[in-house]
Amino acid sequence: MEESLHVQAYAGAGKTFLISYLFELLDPDRTLLLSNTPGQVKALTERITRLCGIEPDKMHAMTIGVLASRIINGNRTRDSWIITDHQRTYQQYAVSSNQIAQWLQLPRVGSLSPATVATICQRTVKSYCESSARSFNASHLPAIAVPLTQTDVCVLLELSETLWRETVSPSEPWIRLPIRHVHRIKFLSLRRDVIPERFTHVVVDECHELTPAMLTILDRSPQAVITLGDEFQSLTRLAARRGNYIRPRIITESVRAGAQMGQVLNPLIIAHPSTFKDSFVGRAEHRTDVVQYDELEIPTDPTTVLCANEWGVLDWVLRLIDAGARFRVPEKLASGIHLLISDLFELYSHGTPARHRNLLSFHSWDHLQDSIGGVPGLARFTRRVERGGSLTDFLNDLSQHQQENAPITLMRAEDAKNQEFDRVVVSPDFLRMPKLNDVSGLGTLCASLYTAASRAKHKLIVPGQIEGWTMDAHRKAYSTSNRS
Repeated sequence: MEESLHVQAYAGAGKTFLISYLFELLDPDRTLLLSNTPGQVKALTERITRLCGIEPDKMHAMTIGVLASRIINGNRTRDSWIITDHQRTYQQYAVSSNQIAQWLQLPRVGSLSPATVATICQRTVKSYCESSARSFNASHLPAIAVPLTQTDVCVLLELSETLWRETVSPSEPWIRLPIRHVHRIKFLSLRRDVIPERFTHVVVDECHELTPAMLTILDRSPQAVITLGDEFQSLTRLAARRGNYIRPRIITESVRAGAQMGQVLNPLIIAHPSTFKDSFVGRAEHRTDVVQYDELEIPTDPTTVLCANEWGVLDWVLRLIDAGARFRVPEKLASGIHLLISDLFELYSHGTPARHRNLLSFHSWDHLQDSIGGVPGLARFTRRVERGGSLTDFLNDLSQHQQENAPITLMRAEDAKNQEFDRVVVSPDFLRMPKLNDVSGLGTLCASLYTAASRAKHKLIVPGQIEGWTMDAHRKAYSTSNRS
């Protein structure tokens, strides 16, 4: 197996077994296994060593971020990125937006405060680092809730470029910006470095999560690079494609779900902007019952409820507390929900600037309500807070109803990746419309629904309007008129 290969494998197709089979064919000592997160690398390594009988210390497995760091650290030439302040690379090292604004002497831009400008620049740098672009442009700017002039946009891009430059090569010793893997991957992609030639093969899982900057490094490396992924599970952007010289193979059959799953997933595959249109085929020996609902009752059987985002989870948290039902939320998501609730109370009661990423663009409670007041989670929170009660009261309610052994588990689609559950409810908050002519937005909406629905093994409960939504969303994303 000397040539590069890409495998587009639908949900439940058994990519892990395929990767294990590859390691039976290849020399483990000269094969590099890559994935996007430490959790994915750990799970894959454990599975492969168990199935293939390979000693763990014989495996070469890491995230692409770690690989980029090792390549950079191994290059001691003058134009390399030599980091002497190692604290900046620690995951827990963080700097406030106010501190960044002070270090870089950031100005106000329009109505945006220097601290808000710093936050926007950080997000712009991250977007730039994930792209294949060699310079900053307006597409790297995040959505901003206040109107900007063209001059404002140019200033934000210049300041973002300054932030990137000061991250790589600080002009003063007291400018100590955090260095993340995303920065090192971008730095590496802008150079000509390749994966070390001691490896003959590179196997990459979850390829749909790779950024264009990551693929730039992989595609120019001399090894046979074998990537596996599923474009329909790319939740934040349309999946980046490998070079045109690499012919993809497609695996459409799933061993997780029964044939019934196709009636939900295939319309999403057709609507999705991806050029892959082969039908999903459920080949599991068991049935996967699909049930549609108009009004969703609170589940009584053990169930995983999947939501599109934290607003959807908050809506379910409040609903279940009001109903006296017990539920479980994974630890990392629970921390985010706690912060969201605390910031909402602070914004409502005192107008305190928020820390949660969902609230950063809103300078007051009225601004939040005017912009997204109809979002179900926010609407339910507003009704509750207007009835009275303190943050302490609410957090006490939350701790009483949130229990580790509860029958209902609340998660987002992104939390459920690489997992499967016997009984899944897909929350109605997935059924949001894309913006007019927003094909990329349609892709992420379809991917979220596909990912959530495909977690189910035996029973899938979905909104009754999912078919109509799919057609309407596709029509709006590909509209040629100026009417929404």
